[in-house]
Amino acid sequence: MAKSIYAIYHINLLKLSEQNLKLEGFTQTQPEHYKIELEKVLSRADIPVNKLNKDGELIPLECTKIANRDGVTMLLLNNEKNTIYQEGKDNRTLTYHPGCYIFIDNRKGASTMAIERSSSFESKPDKVRDLLEEAFNKILRDKAMKVEIRARLREAEFWDIVDEQCKKFNDVIRKVSFTFPNPDEVKNIPEDTPVKLTKKLIMLGSLAKECGAAKGILHMDSDKDHVIQLKRTQRDLANMVHLCCQTGYNISVYFRHYGLYRFGDKIRAYGMINESDTKEFETGQMVTGKTCEGTFSIIQWFDKIKNTDNLYTDEEPSPQRRKRKHS
Repeated sequence: MAKSIYAIYHINLLKLSEQNLKLEGFTQTQPEHYKIELEKVLSRADIPVNKLNKDGELIPLECTKIANRDGVTMLLLNNEKNTIYQEGKDNRTLTYHPGCYIFIDNRKGASTMAIERSSSFESKPDKVRDLLEEAFNKILRDKAMKVEIRARLREAEFWDIVDEQCKKFNDVIRKVSFTFPNPDEVKNIPEDTPVKLTKKLIMLGSLAKECGAAKGILHMDSDKDHVIQLKRTQRDLANMVHLCCQTGYNISVYFRHYGLYRFGDKIRAYGMINESDTKEFETGQMVTGKTCEGTFSIIQWFDKIKNTDNLYTDEEPSPQRRKRKHS
């Protein structure tokens, strides 16, 4: 059964004070009239979304409401892309519009957005988030309101994160980097560290010091035919990771889809939705059965997300986020 991966976000509605323009934030429980204003935005047949292309030109994107059922809205945002092809001796441009699904749970007690990790936006849901946030705020400005759409984050062990990304979400590792200090700091290595590994670190640190470097970085890269394998069953590798985690050395893992993960970072929230559930929500086909009749699979999915909400926190907002170009 085909599935798509969705990034999970929290929709934070804010009121702009008329006197001093301070932001008064509301977290999980939004005032009812705030949610009504957001519902008005979602009830539009289309939402005016724009992006800046590489030439700095403002390009309108089609954002269509596909369905709105029981407080959950389904949107389709189409990107605009160009490809160059040759017709005879002439180069010509083909413009096409691949799409990305977005689900928004605006039911009572919920303020959640799920954005498909789609190749139409380079498998980067944050690009879609930024575009929607800007579009929503243009509409809400007349109501002296704004919205912040923040990714959901949680803490997890290094190996659990690697396993989750590779096994559950079918991601692959493109590169791994270990950062190590000069030999003067190698004395912090725990006594139970294997001698062979200690010698390797001392050698790497010595090379960095001889070159006059403040630190050294060991890169392991993949190519088009191979991917990096990180498995806790590999003894030397597991010891290296354990050492990094215990002594504060830096280890960075570059996933093809997830992007960069540094040891100590919080992991972002993702979920998987069956494509058949997406189609059933679009057409209005409810779940059938003795215990779940009268609802939709997508709504059941959001209920599961809500049940794990206490494990996650909102990312901190970035003031530079909304100024990026989206190509």
